[in-house]
Amino acid sequence: MKKKTYLLTILIPAYNNYQGVLRIINQFKSYADVSIYISDDSTLDIVSKKIENFIINVNSPRIHYKRRGVHDGAVGNWNQLLSMIDGEFFILVHHDEFFSNTNFIQILKEKKEKIDALILPVRIENQKGIKRYVKSWQQRASIRLIFFGPFKNFIGSPTASLVTRSDYCKAFLDELIWNVDVEWYYRIISSLKKKVIFESGGSQVISVANKDSITSKIINEVPLIIKKEYKILENSGYKNMVFFWVHGGKVLFNMIFYSIYLSSFIPFWIKRKYYFKNQ
Repeated sequence: MKKKTYLLTILIPAYNNYQGVLRIINQFKSYADVSIYISDDSTLDIVSKKIENFIINVNSPRIHYKRRGVHDGAVGNWNQLLSMIDGEFFILVHHDEFFSNTNFIQILKEKKEKIDALILPVRIENQKGIKRYVKSWQQRASIRLIFFGPFKNFIGSPTASLVTRSDYCKAFLDELIWNVDVEWYYRIISSLKKKVIFESGGSQVISVANKDSITSKIINEVPLIIKKEYKILENSGYKNMVFFWVHGGKVLFNMIFYSIYLSSFIPFWIKRKYYFKNQ
């Protein structure tokens, strides 16, 4: 990890999506205290060239582009980006994610000395146009009630929702696929020493699923993948947790999880604002 020069580092793993990368850069390029790193794993040269030319034209010392020479998968790309962080806080933002606004940066400025993480609410839209809204109170309740091991997405949202102090940056486990982000969330949040806050200033992550996403590609193999990953997690320090999860815990925590998140399909709740602090 580099010297902390900026308040926030935006990490963008690019993969065959010019418009998505462009959209994220445009949201943050005007902030003098925000750095942006793009690690491009695209298989289409024309996409990579367009991204590179755009960054050259922006001509900002805070925006950095790297075309990967080795294609070792999505997780390898994410981990390479994590080594580039030069901000006090960081976010990993995929090309199918963006933000309703950037008000959360002001909250980060005001409270950076008192917090280790900020978790943003999210609007998730699938390929059929069905939307669900994961709100701050749901995320807070979920963390408090089902924060048990790397088995369930207890923040109910993608990596762009988690703004983390860089001191607690950890590499993803590249042996995992389905649980790779959840396991990463678990290790990071378990290590935090200061507060996690759920204030967004009206900012919301917007995540739009696409047919080329990792989830879409493996959806028919998920049961088999999960079974294999239990073995990997057992060998990665989660043996007792895996035993409890497989032999009863899964039923209990799934009941709690779905009780909390079924309400995320109620769209009118998106208009309400929730400000919670984790005591």
